[in-house]
Amino acid sequence: MSDQHFTFLSEHAYPALMDALAKAGAKVHILRGESIVDLASLFEAAAKDLPMGDFRRQPRSERDNPSDWTLAGFRDYLWQGLSEQRNPRQAIVWVNADRLRRSRREDFDLAVEALQDVSESLLPETELGSGEWTDGDVDLRIFLVGAGPAFPEMQPAVEFAA
Repeated sequence: MSDQHFTFLSEHAYPALMDALAKAGAKVHILRGESIVDLASLFEAAAKDLPMGDFRRQPRSERDNPSDWTLAGFRDYLWQGLSEQRNPRQAIVWVNADRLRRSRREDFDLAVEALQDVSESLLPETELGSGEWTDGDVDLRIFLVGAGPAFPEMQPAVEFAA
């Protein structure tokens, strides 16, 4: 599956993907999926691997446990963290995404939907046909890398509007 902002890729395409993202000047966030088997473990991994806005600024003693987050909380923290990066070209590369897909397909589908929501909400106004780029606008590309038929063998195409 692929659209301009969201792509499923074979694990064999990972080196070419990383090269293409580097050439595009993207800020790359790697989500390590080795231990992601449900939504709670996804939230735990995201808290470690991704920019999560206010969550990171809270003293450890006051932070909520990521495994207790809701999808809405996950989306809010991630949206805020990405919009604060000051780089309009960003990518999330979720490696071993097939693990969650195999273990809890419903959770995988919910996670994909949440990531798509974040990507769409960060789109600059220019993508929507009007306006100018402003601070906080992010052209976010999401790549789910894994093994199996849902993750096709293809050369990654990386183009940013910014």
